[in-house]
Amino acid sequence: MLVRCFQSCVSLSRTLSRLRCAMSTSAAPLERPRNWKAAAPDLPSTVTFAGQSKLPKLPVPNLTDTLRRLKESLKPIAWSNAEFKAAEKKIDEFGSGKGAELQERLLKHNNQIDHWLEQWWDDVAYLGYRDSVRCISFAYTVT
Repeated sequence: MLVRCFQSCVSLSRTLSRLRCAMSTSAAPLERPRNWKAAAPDLPSTVTFAGQSKLPKLPVPNLTDTLRRLKESLKPIAWSNAEFKAAEKKIDEFGSGKGAELQERLLKHNNQIDHWLEQWWDDVAYLGYRDSVRCISFAYTVT
């Protein structure tokens, strides 16, 4: 019985994987009204959402601080000092070139809307992920 369930899950997973690959190459980009959240019903008046309107605006991270933290995070995973120095050089070039321009564009974007990250988070991190859920059976911990 367990073997049949596992085989069915594997077969279903393979089918979904093929379907996902087919859809990812031919699917049209997500289209929805720009003000789709404004059209949604109000948040319930519960303790969970009580302070929602009082939250401060999400700040745009400082480019210099972000690049410094990126360098620090690369130190432990660099294979050699030469590899780290090469990455550090590219980060510095980005910071003084395209990075500064992109930071200015991000700050301008931040001034035009309430939440600078919200639409990207919704579209890419939340709504854009369309992977299938794994078939999990806790009988004998088969996953």
